[in-house]
Amino acid sequence: MAEPLFRKDRNKWYAKVKDRFGRWRNFPLSARTKSEARELNRQHQVLETSIRKGLIAAPVTDLDATFGEMVEWWIKIRFAAMRSFKDLVGFVRLHILDSSLAGLPPAEVKPGKVEELLQSKDRVLSPASVNHIRAFIRRIFNAAHQADRFHGPCPVTRDVKVRKVPKRKPRYLKEEWVTAVLDTVPMRFAGIFATGIYAGLRKNEILSLLKCDVDLDARRLLVGRSGGSDTTKGGHEDGLPIAEELVPYLQAAIDSSTSELVFPRPDGGRYSADVDLVSILRTAMRKAGIVEGYVHKCRRKGCGHREEAEDSSLRRCPKCRMKLWPVGKVQPLRFHDTRHTTASLLIMAGANPAAVQAILRHTSINLTMDVYAHLAPEYLRKEINRLTFRPQADSESGATAAEDTGQAVSPSGSTDLVQFGSPVVPARGDGPSGRRTKDNESQSFPELELVGAAGFEPTTSCSQSRRA
Repeated sequence: MAEPLFRKDRNKWYAKVKDRFGRWRNFPLSARTKSEARELNRQHQVLETSIRKGLIAAPVTDLDATFGEMVEWWIKIRFAAMRSFKDLVGFVRLHILDSSLAGLPPAEVKPGKVEELLQSKDRVLSPASVNHIRAFIRRIFNAAHQADRFHGPCPVTRDVKVRKVPKRKPRYLKEEWVTAVLDTVPMRFAGIFATGIYAGLRKNEILSLLKCDVDLDARRLLVGRSGGSDTTKGGHEDGLPIAEELVPYLQAAIDSSTSELVFPRPDGGRYSADVDLVSILRTAMRKAGIVEGYVHKCRRKGCGHREEAEDSSLRRCPKCRMKLWPVGKVQPLRFHDTRHTTASLLIMAGANPAAVQAILRHTSINLTMDVYAHLAPEYLRKEINRLTFRPQADSESGATAAEDTGQAVSPSGSTDLVQFGSPVVPARGDGPSGRRTKDNESQSFPELELVGAAGFEPTTSCSQSRRA
């Protein structure tokens, strides 16, 4: 059995006990002398050993003195094994571990405290980031409950409201932009952008492609790696078809590669996840003339004048009379928007939504259609024009003949009788007392006959039967 520890800086005795999970723990004791500390240390050790052997039931107590200790445990044991650890661990430490909740005991972290923290973050963070904080707190408490470290209810309840996130404006490369961008980007990056557009792969999946994953003869692409991980974001390996127009890009990349990677760095290594493909994409769009206007900037040191215009014609600074430098304004596209481009252009080309879901490797077709598939206004305008109910005249002669005979011209050019509305409702002035004559009725619709008492209810059509 271990001996208790005395810390001179705090003038306090601390127990050294192997707990029920087999881990050494130190916690303060109320002893004043060494003999009292030894006795308390022995009692705690006997208790933890009995619980570990199942001799007695474990008391319902929380193992973490503060919520901050619980967060540290979760970061070290649970969060460190996740794919997003490097990207989000700083976010968790800044907004949760350094918050006012960290010093509270876990049982005192109530829904009102969590909501108060989120309201303070509303002023500095976006609604999506605030929702991330809410989700992290809920995940931490659930993990502690599963590990028997916390025994109270999770404070993230319905009273802690989920922030409404504004829907992001759809951004993707239009069909007429694709070739212009691929022809403008630098040669060694053209294959990366082409794979993102034609195959819908994520950035890290493209940068991790190996030559053995590409079978150009069978037109098959194997996607099973992402970044430094042996699995993709979805956690599974998939085989995808290779588009015909993508084949030359992959062939050129494989032929020029000096390593096992399809798209390596010049030295043969793998690109890191922070490679700036966004600047390459937006620069290519500017060079290709895909801009929404221009910002004219004065390049004289200390001036800082800038003005927006729709054209790039020469302008002079109103302050120093120097020439202004025009810079094209492009849409704030990300490289991930090439994946949105794949889904959007396939859907607008008439592809089956289930096939698009399989190509993007989504688990739900709702994710494919609601998040990734965007419809251009021109496409929607063309689709809404499918609602055509009135046949159009093919020639002036056909239209004239139709006007003379009271008939409408069909799309094939024939002058068949077309009536809009019910064909059996009597027209005014058609026959005596506003009724159609029997001869006229039988000529137009010989199988129909008007029945019913006029003046009491609308006349109806039915077949000539015994009941009618």
